[in-house]
Amino acid sequence: MSNNIQSFLTNKKVRLVLFIIFFLNVVVRLPGIFQEMPPNTYCDEDLIINYSYKNYSENKIYYYGVAQINYYLAAIPSYITEFLNKEKISKDRFIVFARMLGPVLFNSLSTLIIFIILFILFGSISLSILFSILYTFSPVILGLSRIFYPDHYIIIFSTICLFLSILLRKGVSNKLCIIIGSFSVAIAASIKLHGFVLILPLIISNLNFQKNRL
Repeated sequence: MSNNIQSFLTNKKVRLVLFIIFFLNVVVRLPGIFQEMPPNTYCDEDLIINYSYKNYSENKIYYYGVAQINYYLAAIPSYITEFLNKEKISKDRFIVFARMLGPVLFNSLSTLIIFIILFILFGSISLSILFSILYTFSPVILGLSRIFYPDHYIIIFSTICLFLSILLRKGVSNKLCIIIGSFSVAIAASIKLHGFVLILPLIISNLNFQKNRL
């Protein structure tokens, strides 16, 4: 295990920076999820939200159709809220909760993974902060943080696969990286078919890992 990975696990300053970056990402993205509410929602988002909310309202567990995981992801926050409050929620709140999970939480976690990747590669907190901030305030990423749609939250699985590929290159546990990476690729491919492409860096890094062990 490299010194940068050890430093990441033990450095209190790095953990504090991660918390600040995550908090900043959440704060920046939260206002956007209250825009374009019914009846002015995007048609792309409606494809998932309308079907998810219909099944949620009818207490249906199995969602028929292609890429069912997108419907489950949209409905999970509302099912949790219903379990806690013992009542169904409105469609407006259903949309807000779905956006909080996908665009807000997942994109914010992606920023943390980007920071960790850069820190492992270069060992520089300032460089990692710089690129994390660039990602946080990227107009494209901010634009993708407003509605619930697969293209907007598949980013996290891309960054997870990149992170695991780098760990393999650094000689970290092969089995653990492959197991987590397999789940990430499977979920990504269930969200969008081209998520299968994410398996390529894992395969290449695994081959390199096996080569270095010989």
